[in-house]
Amino acid sequence: MIKIFKSDEIQTFLNHLTTRASDSSDEVRQTVTKILKNVRTAGDRALVEYTKQLDGVDLSGSGFSIPMSEMADATSSITPGMAEIIEQASANIRAFHKKGLQKSWLSWEDDGVVLGQRVTPLERVGLYIPGGRAAYPSSLLMTAIPAQVAGVSELVVVTPPDKSGKVHPS
Repeated sequence: MIKIFKSDEIQTFLNHLTTRASDSSDEVRQTVTKILKNVRTAGDRALVEYTKQLDGVDLSGSGFSIPMSEMADATSSITPGMAEIIEQASANIRAFHKKGLQKSWLSWEDDGVVLGQRVTPLERVGLYIPGGRAAYPSSLLMTAIPAQVAGVSELVVVTPPDKSGKVHPS
C-alpha cells in the first residue's frame, strides 16, 4: 500500500532533514577540523592515536606501510576465481578510460589566433580505499586505473586496517 502524505507533512519532514543536516554538518566540520589540525601538528603520532581510538588498532610498532611479504601473502590468498574477476574488471576499466583519454593539441587559425589545450597529468595522487569491516576492491580499481591511464606517476593508497592491523587481501 502506498501512503499519500499531505503537503504540510512533507514540509515538516523536509524542515527536519534540513535542520538535522546543518546541525550535524557543523559538528562534523568541527570534528574534522580538529583532527586535521592535530595531524598537521603531531604528524604520524596523531595518525597512530586516531587509528587506535577509532579503529582499535595500534600501529605504533608496525607503521603505515604494508610489507612486501604481506602483499605477496595477500595476493596468493585470493581465490583463482576472484583473481580472474579482478583481472577482467581491471581490463574493462582500463579500456573504458583509455577511450576518454584527452590529449594536448594546438591549432593555428587563418587569422593568426592560436588555440590549444595542454593536458598534463598530476605527478602524485592519494587514493582512499574503504577497508576494515567493509572492503571494496572495486574502489581501488575505479580510482587507481583511471589515474594510471591519465599518466599519474605515483599513487599513494591508504586503507584502514582490520582489528589485527592487517588490510583486506583483495
